[in-house]
Amino acid sequence: MLYLISGNGEPNFGDELIALNWIKYYRDRGYEGEIFVDCKSSAGARTLLGEIPGVRFGRFLKRLATGKGGEIHHHVSSGRSFVDHHLGFDDDYPVPSMENDDCPQDLRATKLVHLIGGGYINGVWTNSFAIIGGASQLARRLQCPVVATGLGVAPLDLSSEADRSAVQAALSDFSFFEVRDSRSRDLLIDNLTSVDALREGLDDSFLFAPNTHPMSEGRSLHLCLFGRHLEGDSGAALLESIRDLSRAFDKTLFWRCNRADEGAAEMIERAVDGLVRVYNRRLLYRGLPVGPDDFMVTSRFHPHLLAARAGIDGRFLVHSQFYESKHASVCGLGSPFVRYDGGEIKASESSTGRMRLLDPIRIAAKRRVADEIVSLLGQ
Repeated sequence: MLYLISGNGEPNFGDELIALNWIKYYRDRGYEGEIFVDCKSSAGARTLLGEIPGVRFGRFLKRLATGKGGEIHHHVSSGRSFVDHHLGFDDDYPVPSMENDDCPQDLRATKLVHLIGGGYINGVWTNSFAIIGGASQLARRLQCPVVATGLGVAPLDLSSEADRSAVQAALSDFSFFEVRDSRSRDLLIDNLTSVDALREGLDDSFLFAPNTHPMSEGRSLHLCLFGRHLEGDSGAALLESIRDLSRAFDKTLFWRCNRADEGAAEMIERAVDGLVRVYNRRLLYRGLPVGPDDFMVTSRFHPHLLAARAGIDGRFLVHSQFYESKHASVCGLGSPFVRYDGGEIKASESSTGRMRLLDPIRIAAKRRVADEIVSLLGQ
């Protein structure tokens, strides 16, 4: 069994895209065995990704990563004890209730553990480190390889010696631990005494080129915003700027990447005539509705990354350290997007397309990492 740990299941566009891409890649490379995807919600994953032959979605280690609070080393230990209980080494562990469908059918049959990319393990949700502890324990108990790709762990506070020691010990069991940005790399290098497994790489969406398929001729304005950015006086000013900006485009599209985005869509709909919602199913299976002369205003990370890779320009908004790290990583790759801090938004006619030109090189780099993992499966 191939055991994937993922951020998907919300469902949320970027996390679903990464999960779908890795499943496809493993199948394309000849792996025909069972794939268990440990995610936020098995029902949520199946709703969007459907029933995929040989693939089961569950909520196993991921159920330990719900909510916030607590010290990192306690969560690492909790993940270890959870795994030991399910392998029969610890009968005293208080196991949280779960449906049978949420468990791997045979945990001992795990051939490889792969923490696929995303920002679901970081210092905002310290209990997410139960995943690190559980994955490490699976490697120890089953003598199977464990790898991580495309993770963003910033922000992260490792000032506690106990936390540093726990993370250090867990990462020592990884064949490699790839992060997608320099902030994540620096946080780990600056706080750990040994970083042999650490690599700086790319977001896992680089496994494939962006699939673009414009909805119509002409220029489109793409919006993907959090409702909090549209609140108060600053939000009213942003709505006015968006309304004025939309007049320069033939169509205005709202990427509804998460059900939480609906409130923002409704607010924009009252300001912009003819707003068209684009849902995750369309984005995943029919392609991104992006043309070469389009423009985007986004709060979200993966729309920014994929639009910049497709060669268009835009603006991004930030409301937390978590999203500041995310957007900064895209800018570090050469995104032409500029941070929006108020005022009028003027759309450029075209982008330099630097990220689009570099995309084949970056895809090749990500696939070298992927093929290294496939080799660990003996494929």
